[in-house]
Amino acid sequence: MQKQKIAGCISPRTTRIIFGASLLSFSCCFATTVANLHSADAAPANKNSVAKNTVKKPASGPVKTEAQAINIVSARPEVKQFVANIKKSGRKGSSSHIEFDRKENGEFVIHVYEYVPDDEESGHTATMNWYHVNAKTGKVTTEF
Repeated sequence: MQKQKIAGCISPRTTRIIFGASLLSFSCCFATTVANLHSADAAPANKNSVAKNTVKKPASGPVKTEAQAINIVSARPEVKQFVANIKKSGRKGSSSHIEFDRKENGEFVIHVYEYVPDDEESGHTATMNWYHVNAKTGKVTTEF
């Protein structure tokens, strides 16, 4: 299995991982914009309003850090395929992101999405999924 090169961009609000070293400087420049876009359209979390799909996978044990939760989500086959598809697409400026969003009800919430530039000055995000990683068990559930 080939290891992927990962570059990180950290802001006070979130931990971001941007795939592809060539996108690092561009990604860091729009990190605040993406965080603002995300927080503007995010609804308050309510554990009763989210229909989660449980993925049957052996528990990995306690998860203590945001980075561990990101690594667990990054290793999932559908996330690897999502990242590979974006790389293969060759769309200029598009980039995949796996970021810690928040800790809620004992779970790390990880957002997996693509940043898609609309023009030179703006763009939008396209969510692949939201992953909840249980801090005690390492069990992963998805929102959709």
